Amino acid sequence: MIKLDYRKFVEKLLIKKKGTLLKYQNTKFNLKSISQKRDFGILLNDISFYQFYKNFKSQNTHKLIEPISSKYARNFSNHEKKIKLKLNLKNILGFFLKNEFIYNLNFFINGIFSKKINLKKNFFFCFVHKPKLLNYVVPIFKKLNLRCIFVVMSHKQQKELKLKKSETILLPSINVFQTSFFYDDEAIIKFYVKSSYKLLSKYKPKFIFTVEGDHPYAESLALVAKKFKISSICLQWGVSPRKEPKVSFMNMSNDYFISWGKFFSKQLKPFNKNTKFLDYGNFNFIKKKNKINKVLFILQPHDYSLTKKYFQNLYLLASNLANRFNNWKFVVREHPDYQCEDLFDDEFIKKSKKVYIEKYNDKTIDNSLSEAKLVVGIWSSSLLEGLFYGAIPCVLQLNNNFKYYPDFKKMNIGLVEKNINKMELKIINFLENKKHFNNFQYKIREKNKKIFSKKNGKYSKNKIINFLNIQGQI
Repeated sequence: MIKLDYRKFVEKLLIKKKGTLLKYQNTKFNLKSISQKRDFGILLNDISFYQFYKNFKSQNTHKLIEPISSKYARNFSNHEKKIKLKLNLKNILGFFLKNEFIYNLNFFINGIFSKKINLKKNFFFCFVHKPKLLNYVVPIFKKLNLRCIFVVMSHKQQKELKLKKSETILLPSINVFQTSFFYDDEAIIKFYVKSSYKLLSKYKPKFIFTVEGDHPYAESLALVAKKFKISSICLQWGVSPRKEPKVSFMNMSNDYFISWGKFFSKQLKPFNKNTKFLDYGNFNFIKKKNKINKVLFILQPHDYSLTKKYFQNLYLLASNLANRFNNWKFVVREHPDYQCEDLFDDEFIKKSKKVYIEKYNDKTIDNSLSEAKLVVGIWSSSLLEGLFYGAIPCVLQLNNNFKYYPDFKKMNIGLVEKNINKMELKIINFLENKKHFNNFQYKIREKNKKIFSKKNGKYSKNKIINFLNIQGQI
């Protein structure tokens, strides 16, 4: 019955899901796009749901940890299997705590200790949930003729983002009589919508600005903004290395999406028909530097489809090559959300002292990609970004279901290998054959004209700044 790989299985369930309709303030809100973004992360990282997927044919009874996972399992099994929720203190407490009243009470208490800020006309709201996203947009905001106010969901988030109280506003609580007192697995989503409604009806920002496009609250903010005819703008952060974007990048409510170029917009447009795409390019791209003898290995967070073992094999490949080529630098770069210690123990790393570990904060990804002649990874968007700098992408397709898009091998601009030993031999051939390497770089330069915008960096930055300043005048 289940023929898809785990990631696709999760996404297919989410695409088929019917959205809940919320009636609030004489307006109907379809919550599907918000719940898709939230549930994707929950299901993809729930080991009990993965076991349900893996053992569906062989077992008649399945125990699930998360109530949301249990709900999807029941719908998929169509009552042919026994689906039980594993009872523990977390689930028992959740039954009493997962309702709009409790979420509302939490925000009300937080709001008591929040600093009240006076907002004039020339301001906009921005929501980012991670420091890396904040660092990404700050260079743009410094050049705007508008004041940026960051919407935060807790004092903890404010501290994690290292924001001043004067530049943040806490998500407000709502009228207690507009909340439900009963368990609801979409309670937090409903609260997001109602609270956003109160926020926007009170302050009327010039526009809403978010980054990446896959966070449930960012989606809530964009959805509610339509009611008040407030523009919502999302800025591209990374890429979806598949022909169809992951489900959390579908059904976005943003009015505008600022992309890195036509190639990326074309990928997202069919799944986001109500969004206008602005192909302004990547303002983060830097001028291309002279290459050094460097091979960059890209790490990323793992899940139940992309296990730690895959990344350990990636590290061993770097180690084997480092032991063979003394005149080359082999660098394993950490992901901002997932460090080496999350993937390898000390003994594993000590196996090769010739492999360099590159910390996220030590060097920007663009500086690192600009130096590299080859970029090796499994599913990282940096494989595609590296093309801009003429770095040859080498994809280890260790999971047969993970077919990287675009197909670098078919385009004749990179390597795609399922076998790690074959990949090692191909990379050795590159490092020993300068003519072979130069031929690939020529083809990459030709293909880049179709993938990336003609102008990036400062040009793109100015385009974005001008667009936002115009939005601030409307």
